[in-house]
Amino acid sequence: NKDKPFIVETYGTKVKVLGTRFNVSSYKGKEEIVTTLVEGSVMVKDCNNCAAKIKPGQQAVSGLNHNDIGVRDVDVDIYTFWVDGIFKYENKSFVEIVEQLSRWYDVDFVFDNEDIKNVRFAGAINKHKPLYFALFMIEQLSDLKFELISKKKIKICKK
Repeated sequence: NKDKPFIVETYGTKVKVLGTRFNVSSYKGKEEIVTTLVEGSVMVKDCNNCAAKIKPGQQAVSGLNHNDIGVRDVDVDIYTFWVDGIFKYENKSFVEIVEQLSRWYDVDFVFDNEDIKNVRFAGAINKHKPLYFALFMIEQLSDLKFELISKKKIKICKK
């Protein structure tokens, strides 16, 4: 309701919502807070009192270690498909994908090799399928494999 704005507060950013559809990505331990606007209008303000008003199709990137709020044009579907039950990736680093899977499935991933973190992926995963389905798909499309260490811990290795 644009007549009754509200504020979404994270540990380093305030997003004033002015009647809209949007996504805020803010997780403990992550430096960046990312606000993606689908429709309407939002004003993003960080802890340094920097502010940016973004338009539909834009994304504001802020954080505790930023001196300003960066604004960029994006494909909003990539950042909002999760609402429809899909994780969508376009040129995402594997470490970013694993962080999302870790939060969703409540498991920890261990990298056998640091280089694996930088492998880039594009694709989509149905977030309502079991984790083993997503891991199977990644194994089929890459030179990576997964080893179960314990019920809540998975090791990622090169084949």
